[in-house]
Amino acid sequence: MPKRKLRFKDRLGFFLLGCGIICFIGVPLLSFQDVPDKAATVLTVLIISEIFFLVTIALLR
Repeated sequence: MPKRKLRFKDRLGFFLLGCGIICFIGVPLLSFQDVPDKAATVLTVLIISEIFFLVTIALLR
């Protein structure tokens, strides 16, 4: 069976999915880092990762 070439929309969706997963993995690791305003940093990373996931769902649907 020939392989199907991924469209730009699919590639962008998978890239954003990977970025969102990396952000979710990075949140627990931030608790061990010495960041000046840790609460705001963790909240910002979580919000960004949620945006990545919402855009990914819209693109891959």
